Amino acid sequence: MHESLGEVYERQGRSQDAIEHWRKATALAGDAELVAILSAADVKRCFAGAVRAVAAKRLERLIARTKSGEYVSAINFARAFLRLGDKEQALRWLKTSCEDRNVHSLTIGSDPFYDPLRTDRRFNKLLQRMKLRV
Repeated sequence: MHESLGEVYERQGRSQDAIEHWRKATALAGDAELVAILSAADVKRCFAGAVRAVAAKRLERLIARTKSGEYVSAINFARAFLRLGDKEQALRWLKTSCEDRNVHSLTIGSDPFYDPLRTDRRFNKLLQRMKLRV
């Protein structure tokens, strides 16, 4: 819940509220490392830097989980790369997620999180292929 509220506040430009809810979400998950990253963030000066720092840490963890043999949904990689601003990798992982028929990929047509990709023809082709857009 707090993670989603943070995303809503982010879209509204309410950086401080977004960070606060993400901090609550990570605290409830018992993730002291991400809490520390979010607590150290100077939101007014570098909100984007805090978002990228958290995404980088999450990506590092996803890679470690994959290397240990654990299944990690491709959508998690797509979201991390999109947070890092790497649209190429995000699109690559979204395609994989859709090919895997992951249920979370069904939300990409309506989830505002993916708005940065909406002008990319490859994203729109993916939506059409999945019948999420006519």
